[in-house]
Amino acid sequence: MKPYSFDIEHISLVFIGKFNPSIISPHWLAYNNFISKTEAEKAKINIIHKDVSSFELDICRFEVTDDKFQISSEIDYSYKHVCDLAQNILNELIHTPITAFGFNLGRHIRFDNEKLRDSFAYTIFNKERFKNIFSEPALFKINLADKQNNDNLIDGRLSLSIEASSLYRFDGVFVLVNNHYQRPGQKDVYGCNDILDSLISNRDVFYDKANSLIIDLFDKSAEE
Repeated sequence: MKPYSFDIEHISLVFIGKFNPSIISPHWLAYNNFISKTEAEKAKINIIHKDVSSFELDICRFEVTDDKFQISSEIDYSYKHVCDLAQNILNELIHTPITAFGFNLGRHIRFDNEKLRDSFAYTIFNKERFKNIFSEPALFKINLADKQNNDNLIDGRLSLSIEASSLYRFDGVFVLVNNHYQRPGQKDVYGCNDILDSLISNRDVFYDKANSLIIDLFDKSAEE
């Protein structure tokens, strides 16, 4: 039996561009048949304003400003639903200029005890190297990044961060994988066809790659 469990999943899709926050609301989603009228009526609205739109559905949360549109969820198996919503919205707003997008997969991993969590941390960094600087060196946060390309999108970046879990303070860690892609050119951007096409064709690849990266990281550390 593995000495850890993957407890909570965090999913988010983030788009950078020029948006009109006030039009993206639960009722607008229902009007376009992206969600049901019942879901729209049950939505928790934090704020709907020309500068920001923030509301929560049963399965996900929306945060929209004039330069960023984000859908996130911490409900397991919600990824397909989140992607479907994003695709439907981008298709409706196809003329909206979008310059970049990111896919994020995060997991809270809980170990059987604090000692096992610390052992995992020490497979990532060698605390002995810092003994002459710190009396009791401990891993607070680590970030790794790598370049990648995807179809007609450039400046791609895959990043991984590991830090203490906010849910499991003494025996857990939080791991976040981010796939970020930048559209070629920042001037005279019209529409988001290429962003939408990339999301549709790569959505499963994004998830599988990030999920495999996290699983492999912990499986290999458990073998050491």
